[in-house]
Amino acid sequence: MFVQVSGRRSIAVDVARLVAAAAVVWIHVTSCEESRASLPLCRFAVPFFTAAVVYFILARAARPQCPALLTYCAQRVQRLYLPFLLWSAFYLALRLSKHAAVHEGSAIVFSPAMLLTGSTHHLWFLPFAAIISVGMFAIARAVRPWGETRRAILAGSSVIIALVLAFGPIPSATTNGTPVAYFLDHAWRALPSVFLGAAVYWLTRRGAPQGFRYAVLAIGVMFALAELTPLESPIGPHLAGASLLYFTSTQPNRAWMTTGWNWAEIAFLVYLSHVAFIEVLKTVANRFGDGPSVVSDLTVWALSFALSVIVAHYTLELRAFRRRSRASIDPAPAGIA
Repeated sequence: MFVQVSGRRSIAVDVARLVAAAAVVWIHVTSCEESRASLPLCRFAVPFFTAAVVYFILARAARPQCPALLTYCAQRVQRLYLPFLLWSAFYLALRLSKHAAVHEGSAIVFSPAMLLTGSTHHLWFLPFAAIISVGMFAIARAVRPWGETRRAILAGSSVIIALVLAFGPIPSATTNGTPVAYFLDHAWRALPSVFLGAAVYWLTRRGAPQGFRYAVLAIGVMFALAELTPLESPIGPHLAGASLLYFTSTQPNRAWMTTGWNWAEIAFLVYLSHVAFIEVLKTVANRFGDGPSVVSDLTVWALSFALSVIVAHYTLELRAFRRRSRASIDPAPAGIA
């Protein structure tokens, strides 16, 4: 059986994004050795996010009505970099408040590098996503005239580049201890997934064999589990993330999968907001708990994730309500709606 890939948004990919967001929350929660032992299983999360970003960029660039490059740059700034600046300001205020109230927290280093790293550790991904979005959009437009006829060449070349990046030497700029090194290190380590995401897009342009989909997923699970063993590989998390993208992007939307919740946007907001809940809950746990433990970490993880999802959902509901209110107050003129 051959599964055709529709041009509509994939609900399965959106749900996988939420699963990846939950994995990121766990990465940031763990505080004891027993909890940290499971961290390798979560390494697929950022590679999956990265590959998914590239996949949908290439899909958009392939549309006949895709925007001009400068227009797309402006859209990426609005979609990714402006939220990055706002959330950086929010987390900076939160960290300063924590220092003043409980005299806890890591030192805040003010430097121009904060324009890329942000004011807390997970925000680096937004500038990175903005940069790769523009770069891959330009590449997609350049190869668009022959992208359909040479999909196998494009996919194979992307896989080779990913392997070279994963197993190649790490640039010294990522480890020299400068403030921007944090961003460069994380960006460099995520680059293989940029090209694996492109490979997944070009491989699935005309669909995927049903049996092959499950084989790819099994390979991804194998690489994810290998992270717990001495067989771990620099390319392993990237292949795990890319295989999950391959499987979910070729999953047709079903009626039972429709819930009315925008899982992609919820995952995005969970990624942005979860650290705030973790900081508050960990402060309470440190004050009144019995010290780091698996039970404590699981409790903080579950509460942080659940609160992030709830807040994200009602934030989206509020946005939709405001749009409906504006539309009712200022309806579109006839012939434009």
